[in-house]
Amino acid sequence: MMELERKEVEQGMKRKREVDIWLQNVKRVKSEVDSVEEKVREERGWIQRCRLGMHIADVETEVVQLQERSGFSDGVAMEPLLGSGSPQPAATLLGDSANKTLRRIWNNLLDVEIRKVGVHGMAGVGKTTIMKQIHNQLLHSDVFTSIIWVTVSKELDLQRLQRDIADAIGLDLSNDRYDEEERISSKICAALSRREKGLLILDDVCEPFSLERVGIPQGIKLAITTRNLMACRGMESDRIIKVEVLSDKEALALFKEKVGGSVLDSLEIESIAKCICRW
Repeated sequence: MMELERKEVEQGMKRKREVDIWLQNVKRVKSEVDSVEEKVREERGWIQRCRLGMHIADVETEVVQLQERSGFSDGVAMEPLLGSGSPQPAATLLGDSANKTLRRIWNNLLDVEIRKVGVHGMAGVGKTTIMKQIHNQLLHSDVFTSIIWVTVSKELDLQRLQRDIADAIGLDLSNDRYDEEERISSKICAALSRREKGLLILDDVCEPFSLERVGIPQGIKLAITTRNLMACRGMESDRIIKVEVLSDKEALALFKEKVGGSVLDSLEIESIAKCICRW
């Protein structure tokens, strides 16, 4: 068991399915042994003891079989953790302001002196769209060898965030309880620390939280998006970038793209659309 945990935590490997099944059987047999021991202490009649003796013989046979299958000559673990993720579905960026913001964020992410980049702005302003565009472009570059995207839950839940990060990097936590925060934190930290030139993007962070508690190491580049400027400051972002609202012209172009340009052929309808976009 110690060897298995070392391979999972230090080398980022997953236990083989046959190992998982073997461990489950060991747990079940141990439970049966405990039950039999209890019954032996309680039973007094020779018939019941005879039946228990037969049961004990069956359990002993299974114990021997489990011991014989415990060698795992080809190892207990395999499959290194996942690397970069898949492209994120992203809308097209419209307007100079959005593209300028994208370039600012991009340049800060490429700066080796900057570890944490905070991106903030009001709801619906395009923070996530910009970061998805950056994420997808980075997948086709050699800037980062590992790019991880995690959407944070609206109500900040560190245990859920740990599970979401683990899922994103292929770290198996199926044998860990939800209340083992420190143990899971160590596993995540070890897994992320192995990712040289790694980038972790946390989308829609609602409030500051401890990176150490979650298991996010100092060595990985971090980008967060949030509606709350204080979240950027609370996470001690090295660079904070605000995503501004669209200009009237950009808002109208986006409106036309969504509803269809032909709808605005009428001057009356177009004037209404302009009022809506200014509002």
